[in-house]
Amino acid sequence: MAGSPRIVVGIDFGTTYSGVAWALNSSPEDVEVIKTWPGARNSESNRWIFSPQKLILPGTTPKVPTTISYENGKFLWGYQTPMFGEIVRGVKLLLDPTQEIDYTPAVQSKEILAKYDKQPLDVARDYLQLLVNSAKETLRRRFGNALDSMEIRYVLTVPAVWTDKAKNMTLTAANDAGISALDVTLVSEPEAAALYCLKAIQPNTIENGDVVIICDAGGGTVDLISYRVKTVHPLELMEVTQGTGAICGSVLLDKRFESYLVGLLGEKTYLNLPHKTRETAMNYWQDFVKPNFAGPSIEDDDEYSEVDYSVPLIGVGDKREIGLESGFLNMTKENVGGIFLPVVDEIERLVQDQILQVSMAGMRTKAIFLVGGFGSSEYLFRRLQSAVVNITMMQPPNAWSAVVRGAVLRGLGGNQVGQRIARCHYGITHSSVYKARLHNEDDKYWDALTEKWYVDQRMRWYIKKGEPICEDKPIRMGWKRDITKAGCTKKLKKVRDSLYICNLDEAPDHLTEDVFEVCTLEANLSAIPRDLFKDKTNSLGQEYYEISYDIAMTPTSASILFNLEFNGVSYGSNIASITQRDPSNMDNFCFPLDLSKLENDRLRLAPFDSNFQELSATYVKLSSETPEIFQYLPYGPFESPEAYDRWYSNRVRSTKAAIIFAIILKAGVIRKRKPGSNEFEELKVEDGTFAGTTGLINADPDNSVVEVGHVVILPRFHRTFVGTTAHTLLLNHMLDPPPNGLHLRRVQWQAYINNHASIAAAQRLGFQLEGIIRWQRVLPEGKKGNSSGDVDDKIPRVDPTGQKQLAESRHSAMLSLCWDDWVKGARERLHALSQKYA
Repeated sequence: MAGSPRIVVGIDFGTTYSGVAWALNSSPEDVEVIKTWPGARNSESNRWIFSPQKLILPGTTPKVPTTISYENGKFLWGYQTPMFGEIVRGVKLLLDPTQEIDYTPAVQSKEILAKYDKQPLDVARDYLQLLVNSAKETLRRRFGNALDSMEIRYVLTVPAVWTDKAKNMTLTAANDAGISALDVTLVSEPEAAALYCLKAIQPNTIENGDVVIICDAGGGTVDLISYRVKTVHPLELMEVTQGTGAICGSVLLDKRFESYLVGLLGEKTYLNLPHKTRETAMNYWQDFVKPNFAGPSIEDDDEYSEVDYSVPLIGVGDKREIGLESGFLNMTKENVGGIFLPVVDEIERLVQDQILQVSMAGMRTKAIFLVGGFGSSEYLFRRLQSAVVNITMMQPPNAWSAVVRGAVLRGLGGNQVGQRIARCHYGITHSSVYKARLHNEDDKYWDALTEKWYVDQRMRWYIKKGEPICEDKPIRMGWKRDITKAGCTKKLKKVRDSLYICNLDEAPDHLTEDVFEVCTLEANLSAIPRDLFKDKTNSLGQEYYEISYDIAMTPTSASILFNLEFNGVSYGSNIASITQRDPSNMDNFCFPLDLSKLENDRLRLAPFDSNFQELSATYVKLSSETPEIFQYLPYGPFESPEAYDRWYSNRVRSTKAAIIFAIILKAGVIRKRKPGSNEFEELKVEDGTFAGTTGLINADPDNSVVEVGHVVILPRFHRTFVGTTAHTLLLNHMLDPPPNGLHLRRVQWQAYINNHASIAAAQRLGFQLEGIIRWQRVLPEGKKGNSSGDVDDKIPRVDPTGQKQLAESRHSAMLSLCWDDWVKGARERLHALSQKYA
């Protein structure tokens, strides 16, 4: 396809609206924004829409709503989605679970996603696929069959404030939507906006050496980056400071408007309003009030002068004291200004902070470019204009579509930012030779292969926060790896290294809870001739290879390229992103689980990996309120979701023999037996309530054995159906014959001998006590173990290598439920028990 025309397509996947633009590589000045969308003229969702300074029909808008509906088995999106119904909105915000979200549509969307058994990544994929297909239809109408021979490259924009995990989820969604990973590039939204702004403004407005701030205020996020213009022609930019931003876009105005209505009407009255009444009021706010508001004290002769607004509240009785009459709520400019004020105050604070950072770098800001949907607001523009001194505020033409236009320019012109400022530290863990003057003696361990003392989990930082980094200058570091010659081919096929980040100003020299894994690089070195490795032999005659290689990191606009090189040749690369197990891919667990068999009308068992960030945050929060539930477990409680993430990576992600499920309840009323009596109280639970965990460990397909583990039922749900029903589903799937079960021979259950409740629960489910395994497990420091009376002082305190102090140990009870127990009546007894507790 060499020499064929190439099309660059920019995609601005937004919180409330999304946009697509394109251009030919042969006509880089002719960037065309797509303005026709499916359903725009024949859907009940049709409404007039405000673009920066004019009222336009939805059929000709440069953006399409970021909405999708799965109702009645149909995919409807954008302008096709009805005004009322189960509409998924704000899904972009759900892709970054680390951000605090207080946006009602996004919260409501979680409930809709749960109903249709979808994750935010699934919805993002579905929406992007529909968006891209629509864009391709537009291009096909333009180029006909010639489109099939044209190369298409995509540039996808992401918020600069997003984590690497969130950026990767967006990239994964694009790949799953049919865009090849080789054909898509990520670029930060403010960088794309900068490229457009500096090409769109009048000549001589900006000169070489000037510093400009880009403020990209969108529906969800507000991003700011400062650039020094190294050269105007050709355009080359240099980041001056670390970019900043927050989730303080225009969706927060919607949230505040809703709170305003609740304050006027009372929460009970508002929540009892018909859904259509609330939606109609919100639509009027979004379409007429919010985009047209220019401030609470504009002079009457100003072109933006406004009358008071009459917001429809159909079916609500008159309350003249609050301005509610004949089905309309009168809002003054002062009322609207009160809704805008704290959100605009936060944006002003971000702008002032960016100006201060530029000043501290010894430079002066010449201009601020305000772009994005919220950046088109006249009120926001005027507020910022009055807040800055001797700095020009500019709203470029087409501010609403500045990001998507800039994305196309980035795809056509390549990288035009010669220097960026690192927002965090990037590094790799390694084992370092133990040195008494540098390391804690308790941390050392003996490596029998190299016959040296080491300390592990040391950090080596490639990129340091706040330092300048360049896309055309990869950062390389040399590494060594020792691999035994016996079985080396298999080991060389999967050489893994992980990339970590730290957001602290000063990064630690070892792995701590402030250091997070973001990417795993896997390289195949098996094809390298062995004579290029260094031969080594230890004192015991064991032969091994010492392999020297480089790991290079290349920073780009919105990602880090992670690459393993041997003798200058690349053997594996990855984009900095979290490596997750795919819950729909049962290769992640050594048994072929059918998740539909782990659900009934009361609850479902959801693999933690299906929504790890949200589930782990919920688990840590709820379990921290009752830390006693970890009393008999060999781990926990966890200080933070990040601490749980590290534990989970070591104990679950690293093996195919383990899986943890969240016990998720469905909406209903639960009967809970009162302690010491046969009386019950009723608990009302909402759909999606987290009730605890259970799991499978030590799974062994060769021996047809698995063990139940990680059982934690939150105290609120003790003495209810939850534990019994969850394990009935699990045991049915393990022991039943196909097609409903795996037909295993043995399911086992281990418990700390002092944990009488766990042993009793297992026996109630049908497990039989086989015996006690004495001194079976060394417990973490701080956990209380078993005793042997007056000889406890003679217990071995050091591990066999002499490198590690041992804490207390426990005796474990071993119980089992086997295939013959199952067919001899255990199944029927368990079913009867689950009915009793229903």
